[in-house]
Amino acid sequence: MNVVPRSKINYISNNSLGERKYFPQPMCGGVAVFDYDNDGKMDIFFTNGAQFPEMKKTNPSFYNCLLKQRTDGSFEDVTAKAGLLGEKLGFNFGVAVGDYDNDGYEDLFLCAAGRNTLYHNNGDGTFTDVTESSGIGSKPADTLSVAAAWFDYDNDGLLDLIVSNYTFWTPQTDLRCSMDSKDYYCDPRRYKSVPPRLYHNLGNGKFEDVTEKSGLAKAPGKGMGISIADFRISTMTDGPTCSSPTTLNPTPCSSIRATARSRKKA
Repeated sequence: MNVVPRSKINYISNNSLGERKYFPQPMCGGVAVFDYDNDGKMDIFFTNGAQFPEMKKTNPSFYNCLLKQRTDGSFEDVTAKAGLLGEKLGFNFGVAVGDYDNDGYEDLFLCAAGRNTLYHNNGDGTFTDVTESSGIGSKPADTLSVAAAWFDYDNDGLLDLIVSNYTFWTPQTDLRCSMDSKDYYCDPRRYKSVPPRLYHNLGNGKFEDVTEKSGLAKAPGKGMGISIADFRISTMTDGPTCSSPTTLNPTPCSSIRATARSRKKA
């Protein structure tokens, strides 16, 4: 049954499309389906883009969106009430859902061109931006982050976070490609590959960037999707990351093997 006509949904993905082609535009928008208020019904969260070249959500058409499922299956926009408009954020991409502090409520991590954002679910229908205090917002300057996944890589009972990064990019460094006076999107191979970032959950809402320590800094790529699984049946979760396919890389996925077990024995 199509419940859209019975739902007040104003969300439209806005990637600031225009004659000038900016590299991230085709990747706009992420979606998460989760029960944010623990009422037993699945709700929907959408990320959104930003105005170019300002890289700001200059008007409500760029705001993110949280839709609460009603008892009749229709949806209500509760974004403002939940504190998730993201009016001070930049161009958002993927979103990862996970209860990082084990309080029984799912939290949100948003990837972006610009600063990434961690929202803590307060358990009362609202969220708080805790990026700065958590330490999870650190990444090399101008890194474009596309996707993320929560998983417990060291089996300590706390969810850690891996962020899939694509390249270094800003509107000012955007490469312009054109033909017959018309812009087109540049080949991804013209952009530098970068490694993912791994954040270890220390507890008490704090995270440590362990990218170098874990060895992930030695695995650069143009990261997009992430899949988490224990493919060796070892009780430790591993993470394949996928990047943009090109003629030079038609099977663009590589596996990241978890080695946290040896670290814990040390």
